[in-house]
Amino acid sequence: MPFELAPAGDFLMAELAEGVRFFGRRLDKFKTIDLGGFVHRPLDKDSVTATALAAQLLKRGSRRYPSTRALTIRTEELYGAGLDSYVMKYGESQSIGVSLGVVDRSYLPDSSDVLGDGLGLFFELLTDPVTEDGGFRRDYFDQERDNLRRRIEGVINDKQRYARFRGLQEMCPDEGYGLLEIGRLEDIPGLDPVGVYDRYRGMLSERPIDLVAVGPTDPGQLVGRMADLIPRGPGRRTAFKVTGAAPPPPHPREVVEEQEVKQGKLVMGFRTGITQGDPDYPALLGYNGVLGGFVHSKLFQNVREKASLAYYAHSAVNGAKGFVVIESGIDPVNYERAREIIERQVAAIREGDISDYEFESTKKALHNIIRQGEDDPSDMIAIQLAQARSGRFRTLPQRLEEIAGITRDGIVKVAGLVTLDTVYFLRGRQGGDQR
Repeated sequence: MPFELAPAGDFLMAELAEGVRFFGRRLDKFKTIDLGGFVHRPLDKDSVTATALAAQLLKRGSRRYPSTRALTIRTEELYGAGLDSYVMKYGESQSIGVSLGVVDRSYLPDSSDVLGDGLGLFFELLTDPVTEDGGFRRDYFDQERDNLRRRIEGVINDKQRYARFRGLQEMCPDEGYGLLEIGRLEDIPGLDPVGVYDRYRGMLSERPIDLVAVGPTDPGQLVGRMADLIPRGPGRRTAFKVTGAAPPPPHPREVVEEQEVKQGKLVMGFRTGITQGDPDYPALLGYNGVLGGFVHSKLFQNVREKASLAYYAHSAVNGAKGFVVIESGIDPVNYERAREIIERQVAAIREGDISDYEFESTKKALHNIIRQGEDDPSDMIAIQLAQARSGRFRTLPQRLEEIAGITRDGIVKVAGLVTLDTVYFLRGRQGGDQR
């Protein structure tokens, strides 16, 4: 059946079935066609770890290619197709992603339908993973369960990542976003191949799916082929809200945790009420750029360089949740002074203290970041997926125009909405070792 393609930013979009969307963009400057398939579910503690484990298992093989060797041979037959699967989060959603990149047939020595074969493999991995006895294949399950345990432990052992996670966890005690997208260590022993597979099958048939393609091919030629391969279940796919800007608490939370570390890790989380779909979001990006997003920013210059109080000091925006998060590595004895100087930078922007250098350098840096995103198909897919989840689509010229239109007044307006929510500080015990 024919599908109507409608503009969605730089992409064309079609609804292949209820709850299943396709986004395609033709770009002849690339030699490969890159595909991404994303299955979304609410981020909650009951399913987060099983979902993360299922994502790792998808790249181990399909019913027709049930071993690593068979899958490797098949990708080599497709002229070295690139294949991966992973898990991620956006706002209150957790997503399983499968990606595949295949060379466009115009660059091949024969007329093989590499795209068609690649699509077949892509959907096999997404919808028909290798199983046995009603669940994921046991030896693969055991291996990937151990790998997942090590990944979670890796976050715990990397104290900068751990502090970031703990800061967001304390900031979002009743929100799904406070969960680590790769799961919880305490869930690992209770997982089994059948239970994880059943959860994934339910997710595949009941949850929204986004399919994204970038490369030298017409989206109109892809949409029908993908529609024939999408999974179809007996029920309706349940949509759910993926973003949300919760209000800050009446008073900022302050949490101090002690471990065997020497370098203190300070995380300060602010709520703004501005998410990626809001008109003020470009001004929030400008605010973050002036505050701590780049080496010219206030945090880097005043906390790290001039005061020499921090090993690192930077800030980042979370567009799904409307957060600005400041991170800094400091000597624990400098905690009060470092925090005072950080809060002074936040207050300075609120008062309109933005130099010409900070303002112009920020706009130039944001412009360059957007331009650089046009050089990598994976970046394009990630940007389009984020726009799809936020519900606000913009073309490249529109996004550049938004950056060009950032004003000092707009940044100061946003600064007035920035409210401290949580301060988390990880410090060492007496005699602790550097980690």
